[in-house]
Parts: sequence; structure tokens; C-alpha cells
Amino acid sequence: MAPESREDCTSRLLREFWDYDQTVDVVSCCQAFLNYRQSGYLTYFDRYPEVPPAGLTPDFTALLGDYGLVGEVKRTFPEDDDAFRKEIDQLKSYDVPLTFKSDKGGTRSTPKTQDIVLILFSPSNSLEIAYRIGDFQDRGEITFAKNLVLLEAIYDMSGPISHYVFRKIPGGSRPFRDTSLPQEARLEPFLGEKRKSINVYPGHFKSYKVREVFCNDQPPPLYTAIYLWTKVFYSLLTPEEVEVWRRGNPQKSVPVKVVPRDLSARINSELIPGGNVRAVWMHAALEFLEGCGLVTMSSKSEFEVQYRNLAGTSQESGSEEGDRAVSGRVKEYATVLARLFCESKASEPTKPMMPPPPGTRQMKLTEVKTDREGTS
Repeated sequence: MAPESREDCTSRLLREFWDYDQTVDVVSCCQAFLNYRQSGYLTYFDRYPEVPPAGLTPDFTALLGDYGLVGEVKRTFPEDDDAFRKEIDQLKSYDVPLTFKSDKGGTRSTPKTQDIVLILFSPSNSLEIAYRIGDFQDRGEITFAKNLVLLEAIYDMSGPISHYVFRKIPGGSRPFRDTSLPQEARLEPFLGEKRKSINVYPGHFKSYKVREVFCNDQPPPLYTAIYLWTKVFYSLLTPEEVEVWRRGNPQKSVPVKVVPRDLSARINSELIPGGNVRAVWMHAALEFLEGCGLVTMSSKSEFEVQYRNLAGTSQESGSEEGDRAVSGRVKEYATVLARLFCESKASEPTKPMMPPPPGTRQMKLTEVKTDREGTS
């Protein structure tokens, strides 16, 4: 297989970044919608669920009195039937009575009725995936004790304001069993019986996204690296380092020593209170930045960041003006870091092939072919 070019590497990293970013959008839309439409009936929306005893991690859970929703967001499903079934098996792991978080303090309760919501954010094949799931269920190859509800999420750019559209997919979808809720708060009559859609605009969900930043899936290292660079590292500077940053050359590097576990603890306690950002996410991002030439590992657990302004302008943090500036630079930072990483990767010397150990018999081409045919 030919090595990945710098251009392909950069494109792949940016695609992974934006895919995750849109997943965060979709979860934020669900949080915004349920907090608004179900404001009087929503007990708790858990954006980072970790459900005992198995430690299940769906993308969100929502408890509405005696009714619970387990949410999973998928961009696509594999074509291969076996791989497709493995994705379904993940959904099946939620097909048991679960305890839902019911307040910020961590109190848990088990609703009388629980449904699983699969949100497909795949413009080209959401219907195909839904019908395949329906076929598996109709043939009895997949059965759910809880109802599996299929929703489609679409990013609509046709109007004056781009927004997300959520609608129920016909075919494999089952009804919401939300009869415990008052009629005006139920989802099934609105989305199922009347086949209406839910429109969620940036003005509705942006505040949730800006505050929460992540979803319950592990982010690509590039995504986490940008968050660290624009939101976290600056807050770790001493007052003296801040003055050097403000008064000196904006390209001047300031060394900042960090530990992944300390970073995740700080984020979950101060920046995203109640979040579930993992230390392993921090470690992956720091290793990525090391590949960019911006971080060195000083020990097994400690990294030293050569912190500087990648955008070429001074950076302020903690103010409304600074937040707008950071938000406007996300695309620029993503491109800069992706290119730095891919250029560094491309410049690494190719490792020469090691000669076979003395006495090793070289297989003939016919033997290789026969071996492959025998194992296919």
C-alpha cells in the first residue's frame, strides 16, 4: 500500500475533525430541544452517561419522569453484514433495564418505560440503513425488548439560516412509548403519527455546544488538541507568563508542563463542570501535538508544551471578545495543526526493510499464492 500523501493526510484529519464536530452538534440539538419542548417534564439530560454496572456509554440519556430515552448517534454503518451486526450488537447492549442519572448529584433511577433512539446523520444512506435494520427485525434475526426508534438528522442549508432537521424514518423504526407523558409533551404523535419534523437552529443549540464542547465518544486527537490550545493552556499560564505573552512577540513560545490526568480533572471540575472528559483523550491529543513539534514528553506522565499563538494574533481567554476570537479561529487552527502533523509525518525517514535472519528460506511466489488461496 502506497504511503499516505501530505494532502490526503491533512484531508483525512480535517474530515475526522468535522465529523466529530457535527456529532457534537447533533447531541447539542437533542439537549436543546428536550430542555425547551420538555422543560416541564425533563428530569435530567445526561450528556456523558456511564451506565452501571457494565459502564455502558451511549451518546446521551434523557429521563422524563417514568420514561427514559437512550440516544446513540451514527454517521454510517458498514456494508458487510457481520460488521453491520456488530453495530447492532452495541444497540442491543442498551436493551436491558438501565438506571438513568436523574440529577447533577448522580442520583439514579430506573424508568418504567425505556426506548432506544438511533439518530442517523448520514445524508446519503440513512434510509438504506434504516431498511436494513427493519429487515433484520422482520426476519427475527434481531429482536429488541425495548423499542428501537430511528431518527434522521439532516443539516439543511437551503434557507436563509442553516439548521438541523430531525425526523422519524419510516420502515425499521418503532414508536416512542411515551404515553406516560401529557399529550402536548409526547414525541410519538408529533414525529410518528403526524410525521412532522423538528427544526433546531444554531441559536437554539450553540450555547450547549460552547459550554459542553465534547460528546461521549472519544474525539479525534486534532479536535481535543484545538480545545487544549485555545481554551486550556492559556488558563495555565502564570500572571508573569501572561504578561510576557501580551507584551512580547506573539509568536514567542511559553513552556507549559502538563499531566493528562490533571488536565482532564481540571476540565471536568472548572471548564465543563460535570463533564466526563477522560485522561486518555488528553494523552492522545498531547501525543498528536508532539507529532506537530509543539510538545515534548518529559516523562511517562508529563509533557512540556511550547505554547504559542498559532493564528498569528494575540490570544485572550475568559472574555466574551476572546471567546468570539477563538471560535472564529477554529477552522484556521484545525488546518494549521493538521498540516504540521502531516508534514512532520511525511518527513520521517522511511525505515529500511530488515534482511531476513540467516538461514531463513525465501518463499517462492507460487508458494505465497497457494498459501493465500488456502486461507481465503
